[in-house]
Amino acid sequence: MKQLIDKLFRFFVPAEMIKYLVAGGLAFATDASILYSLTEFAGWHYLASSTVGFGAGLIISYLLNILWVFADRKYEFRMMIELPIFVGIVVTGYLINQLVMWLVVEKIEIDYLMAKVVAAAFVLGFNFVAKKFLLFTKTTSSLKQNNAG
Repeated sequence: MKQLIDKLFRFFVPAEMIKYLVAGGLAFATDASILYSLTEFAGWHYLASSTVGFGAGLIISYLLNILWVFADRKYEFRMMIELPIFVGIVVTGYLINQLVMWLVVEKIEIDYLMAKVVAAAFVLGFNFVAKKFLLFTKTTSSLKQNNAG
């Protein structure tokens, strides 16, 4: 029974997803820490603080994604292609983040830190799917090599 549960878990929750959640958690912790620090201690507006935090999280996320999370890279050794696509995905995630934070804080009137948690859930799902399919899949040539050998 334990083997069946292990197989089902590995099928439905691949190691890649767990690594992505850990990496995302580290990026989120950095992002949220900067958001809190700049808003509470430096007196910045929460959306400005969020921008700086999101940028720091982007750097951590990119490095962890290419070095640890994803086994396959469509544009490996072609950073000039990979990085702009990654940044495009993250900028889209950033826009989702800012919109959700604004809506939750200004319209629903929930604290900005709780809004960050809500926004992060939306962005996490979007980013994983977009990164997985646009960046971190096997290329056609590597699939052909694997099937030929």
